[in-house]
Amino acid sequence: MSASAWWLYDILVLGVFIYVIISNARRGLAKVLVLSIGYAVVTIAAGVLASVGAPNLYHSVAADTNITNFETANKHMDFAKLFSDCVRNGNYGAALDDEELKRRIKNARNRDFTESLYEYVCKAAKSDSIDETEFRSSLMNVFIREYGEELDERLPHYVRMNFENKVRANPSLMNQTIADIYDPSKNMTDCAEIEEALFGEETTIEVLRIFLYLILFSVMMVVVALIGAMTQKSIFINISKKADHAIGGLIGIFEAGAMLILLTLLIRLIILLSGGGGRYFNENEINASIIFSFLYEHLRMLI
Repeated sequence: MSASAWWLYDILVLGVFIYVIISNARRGLAKVLVLSIGYAVVTIAAGVLASVGAPNLYHSVAADTNITNFETANKHMDFAKLFSDCVRNGNYGAALDDEELKRRIKNARNRDFTESLYEYVCKAAKSDSIDETEFRSSLMNVFIREYGEELDERLPHYVRMNFENKVRANPSLMNQTIADIYDPSKNMTDCAEIEEALFGEETTIEVLRIFLYLILFSVMMVVVALIGAMTQKSIFINISKKADHAIGGLIGIFEAGAMLILLTLLIRLIILLSGGGGRYFNENEINASIIFSFLYEHLRMLI
């Protein structure tokens, strides 16, 4: 989506809302009463059940798989070599001892290894002009890129993207991860469990919650539709025709709200599964919108 196409989200929201209201107004109160109330009840029920069910489903099915995959990814990574190679390839004009680099990296539990490496490189190069921000950025970029690619091979893409977003937002997580990896008191499973709690649990539960919501909503709405079809002819409301259509449109707000929640969750699911890098679905475009950005921020929190 181009930078000028964010407004399509708002048009979509307005289109769905207006269409549902007009459609319900045309049919009248008697024909939409059961269905509109059903939308409201099912939306709440599906949200509650999905919120309760997703964490349980995660802990019983997905958590162990994610932890195993984190553990496998860690076994395939040599972080000490990764960072020492990055520093040596930085052309800082110094003869660097590879063993000393690795020792400082593995000592991350006692001292931030990026700070320790920077101090060592400056001392070895006999220079205080090395840009510390650039030095730290190079280490973080290689960590995110190389470890991210390893995670991508073994875990869902949304886990990798959550890992990247969290590390960029909080660089200390890189040192924490390395400190855990080289902590002699922790085994590989311990480290994988910590990483899963940091980078995998939140987004995995969110994906499961959305899937559960969509399934529960669909199943329950089939039941509501059947009830509505059976009771529609037996419902008689003694009001004027104009009032019937007006109230029908008004009560259709429940249905419109349910549709907008579904739309928001579907787009959120697409963004999670694609890692937020899709051309037509990304959070930069959503945040630029006026109406949909509000729905995206608040409606998806309902479950």
